[in-house]
Amino acid sequence: MKCRVFYWKDPKYLLLGLTPGVGKPTPDIIETDYKVIWQGEVTDATTPEDIFLKFNALPVPFRLPPGIRHTSMSIGDVIQLGEQYYVCMPIGWERISTSQRGRQQAGKGKPA
Repeated sequence: MKCRVFYWKDPKYLLLGLTPGVGKPTPDIIETDYKVIWQGEVTDATTPEDIFLKFNALPVPFRLPPGIRHTSMSIGDVIQLGEQYYVCMPIGWERISTSQRGRQQAGKGKPA
């Protein structure tokens, strides 16, 4: 299965789930306002947490391309597994609706 890891370009996403008015990004905004920092193939059983651990918890985390301002995954970063997107929240991961298009999803903190 295809996997891509996106880091935000706008630090407002650090406030995702913590500040009213900062909603989850949609697939449209992910493709334009985020940067792909890693992509590859993973097994169908791979979860967002598995990818998070590869970037944050291994003794030697994945190497990131030059120019990345934050080195470990954090709130607001996105993982795409197959056709599904997941956003890192203050606690855990939330699925992002792929049917909704636009600038942000409403409903702070609610599953998509």
